[in-house]
Amino acid sequence: MIARILLVEDCVKQRTMIRHGLNEFGFEIIEADNVENAKEKLRHHIPDIFVIDLHLPGRDGFDFCVDIQQDPALTSIPRLMLTGDSTMDNQLLGLSEYVDDYVTKPFRLELLNARIKALLRRYNPYLLSDNTSSVDLQALPESNDAYPTFGSGIIGASKPMLDVFASLKKFAQANAPVLITGESGTGKELAARTIHERSSRSGGPFVSINCGAIPDNLLEAELFGYERGAFTGAHARKKGKVEMAHGGTLFFDEIGELSLSLQVKLLRFLETYRFERLGGMESLKVDVLFVAATNKNLQRAIEAGTFREDLYFRLAVLSLELPPLRTRGEDKIIISNALLKRFSQEARIKVEGFAPDALNAIRMHHWPGNVRELANCIRRALVMTDHRWIRKEDLNLSKGSDGMRVEVPGSLHEAKEQTERMFLEEAIARHKGNLSRAARELGISRPTLYGRIKKYNLRPDALGNS
Repeated sequence: MIARILLVEDCVKQRTMIRHGLNEFGFEIIEADNVENAKEKLRHHIPDIFVIDLHLPGRDGFDFCVDIQQDPALTSIPRLMLTGDSTMDNQLLGLSEYVDDYVTKPFRLELLNARIKALLRRYNPYLLSDNTSSVDLQALPESNDAYPTFGSGIIGASKPMLDVFASLKKFAQANAPVLITGESGTGKELAARTIHERSSRSGGPFVSINCGAIPDNLLEAELFGYERGAFTGAHARKKGKVEMAHGGTLFFDEIGELSLSLQVKLLRFLETYRFERLGGMESLKVDVLFVAATNKNLQRAIEAGTFREDLYFRLAVLSLELPPLRTRGEDKIIISNALLKRFSQEARIKVEGFAPDALNAIRMHHWPGNVRELANCIRRALVMTDHRWIRKEDLNLSKGSDGMRVEVPGSLHEAKEQTERMFLEEAIARHKGNLSRAARELGISRPTLYGRIKKYNLRPDALGNS
């Protein structure tokens, strides 16, 4: 797989020299001569790595790196800075959280090539697996085919996912509850199954229950089972999910939907792993690995009084947050190719792959529904296309896919926060970064405005120039 570099360098001679050299090393180069042009390129191409000159006309390269860090779709992409022979520059970059590495001019192209490949191996090792023998194979996920997979079919090779895989390996060896959080469609059940399959209980059952899919008045019986005659219609004893999971893993999906009354009973169960069937007197004990998942912010639910804090601490002995697809870089393409291969084989439809415009659309789309949305999109495109290659129009992505990143608020609280952020950004932009005037317009004090700026990670200097 050819790695794509966005090169931002204002000196034509230097840029040409770097482009020719890196082309020889097998890289694809996208060029820009300033920050504004670089951002325009990003509307159509997402790179695998940035190579940025520090001293650019207008906004400098360091400012651009800060912008990249604050963009969820770009933050996982490594940044290498080019700088003149300045001690101050080198000290600044060496201490920066926004720059991954730097090379001092003048430099040999072999050195630049080595630094770029080192960053790619760290952040996205799968990219280099086809064209270099120096990939750290221990860092790559397990795979039985052309796509890097781990555990129960989780596909990915980006830095965020390598961190997830490392955590899953450790969690599977621990005999403690696990809480998996993440947006809808990020693969929380796959992560839970991976923990089960790599644990000492892999020979036992994996039993899942969706807490949001069963009415509250039926959920207790579904969980703990019941004795004959426990209620009208209970004609025979029935085991619950808890009992069925004995010797294996019990997975509670959408645990944030559990009512407060059932939260109390679950907490009591997790303290001793003992329970009684409805209508029964016998105390039963099970041996299970307990894994829970939610797309809710449980800390906010605790503050709102809809989730018990003591249950949260019992669940979150080990916790793992799955990254949204928009932060996973080239994983979007790796997953897309894997899904297209699988779906085309299942449907017996022959396609060659994705056209370039489709790949760019996949890279640029925000994917609020994450991998689930991507899978549905590809499945539909496969059915609708009349061509050998899936094209952009076959994907039927929203008009906001070309660089417009639109978050859909998941709650009233989130909607209020988005609205507040929008008002702050617009006021600061109208007053060209003058915070005193912006605060007066908003009817708040300057300290309050400073607090809001910190809360939403705003950059007044950038807004003032917009």
